[in-house]
Amino acid sequence: RDKDEYSFRRTDTIENTIKYFMETNSVVKNIVYLNLVVISMEDDLYNTSELLFLEQIQKKFEISADKRRELISLVYADRDLKEKGIRIIKN
Repeated sequence: RDKDEYSFRRTDTIENTIKYFMETNSVVKNIVYLNLVVISMEDDLYNTSELLFLEQIQKKFEISADKRRELISLVYADRDLKEKGIRIIKN
């Protein structure tokens, strides 16, 4: 069967999932990485294992340090905007 954009199915391991996304284009890799950063920041706690995992994904997806900084900046900007919205609504 030909691989198409809708062919991904739940896999049994994180390694298989990472491998699948390693074969996608840079836009998809950036979106996946961005979402992983968002998830890792949900609890507001610094977690070394999460940081190491994100570094590993960054390398496997061949995401540059500059792109990484841009993506993380987006996450912080989004978070700041949401917090500002909450403050405006509550006051």
